[in-house]
Amino acid sequence: KPYRVRDTLRPYGWEPIFQADSQSRTLGLAIAGHDVLGFHNWTLGPSYTNFDGINHFGGFASYSYNDRLTLSASSSLQVTYLEDDIETPDFHETQDNIQLLAHKPLNRFEWSMDFFAGAAWEKTRNVVFADKTPSTTQDVISGLGLSYNNFDHFGHAITADTGIGFRLTLESLDLIEKRSDHEGYATVFQSQGNLRFGDNQTLVATLDLGTGDRDGKPFSLGGNTDGDETLGGITQLGRREFSLRGYSRDAGLSGKNFARASLAWHFPIANIYNGLYIPPFGLGKL
Repeated sequence: KPYRVRDTLRPYGWEPIFQADSQSRTLGLAIAGHDVLGFHNWTLGPSYTNFDGINHFGGFASYSYNDRLTLSASSSLQVTYLEDDIETPDFHETQDNIQLLAHKPLNRFEWSMDFFAGAAWEKTRNVVFADKTPSTTQDVISGLGLSYNNFDHFGHAITADTGIGFRLTLESLDLIEKRSDHEGYATVFQSQGNLRFGDNQTLVATLDLGTGDRDGKPFSLGGNTDGDETLGGITQLGRREFSLRGYSRDAGLSGKNFARASLAWHFPIANIYNGLYIPPFGLGKL
C-alpha cells in the first residue's frame, strides 16, 4: 500500500533504565522508533532522579531525518562532592541543552564519511549545598566537523570488525557573545582502532585529544560511561565530559586541555538468548 510516514513511525524497541548508589536513584525508560524506510529515526528517554530530597524530571530526546538533520535535547542532574570528602556533596547542578546539526554524508561500501555543522545551547544551574546559593551559566556553541570510519558491523559480533574511525570537531563560543558566559575556541579529536582475531575477539584502542582557549569551558574526565543526557551526548557538539574508568566524576580531573588513551580486549563469555516474550525479559550476551 502507499507509503505514509505516520503509519510506520511507531516504537520498535524499549529498555528500562535504573541507576543507583548510596545517595541517589534514577529511573527511566528509553524508547526508539523509525519509519519503514528508515528516513525518520527518533529516541525518547524520560527519567526521574532523586538525590537527598532533590527531585529532577529530565532525560533525553532526539530526531534524525535521513542522516541529513539531527535535533536533540536533554536535561540532567549531577552532584559534585568535596575533594577531601567523597561522602559530603558540595553542589548539584541541572543542565539543559538543545542541539541542531546538519549533515552531508558521503558513503561507500568500504567506508563512510560525514561532514557536519550546527549549534548547541546549554544552560547550567548550580546550587551549593552548604548555603543553597544558586548560580546560572549558559553558552551558545557553534561548530563544524568531520567523521570517518571503515568498520564492518556484523549482527552477532560483540564489537565492530577490524578498522579505524575518527571524529574531528572545531567549535566556537564567540558566535553570539552576549549569550555565552565562556569565550574562545576548542578542538576535539576522537579516534578508535579495532583488530579482530580468533573467535569473535577484538582489541580496541582509542585516543582522544582536546584543547581550548583559556576563557573557554573546561574539559572534565571521570565516570564509567559516556551518557546521552549531557551536552554533546548524541551529536558530540559541545561535549566537555569524557568517561575515565577508575575515577569518579568528582575526582577533579578538569582543565582546558586533555588526552585520554585506552586499550581493551573484548571477548564473549556466553551467548544465552533465553527469556520470555511477554513480558520481554531475559538474557542475551555476556
